[in-house]
Amino acid sequence: QNLSTMEKEIFDTVSQKFGLLYPFQDYYKTLEVERSASQDEISKSFRKLARRYHPDLNKGKEAEDKFKQLNEAYEVLKDPEKRGRYD
Repeated sequence: QNLSTMEKEIFDTVSQKFGLLYPFQDYYKTLEVERSASQDEISKSFRKLARRYHPDLNKGKEAEDKFKQLNEAYEVLKDPEKRGRYD
């Protein structure tokens, strides 16, 4: 999905404010949940994916990057205030 210029500017602003590493990722897509997902669904999906891509369990470089992206997405979506600003 292509992002509009305005959406990119919003993502840049959010990423700068929170010190995020991957400014253009869709956190819901990263965590494989719908935008309407509950906090419980977000947590369950994060735990499942974090186990799959954890550097101690998956030695690939791609897995390490994915794990970092998962953590970044979860840091925003687990907090209702940050999630509200992100949405």
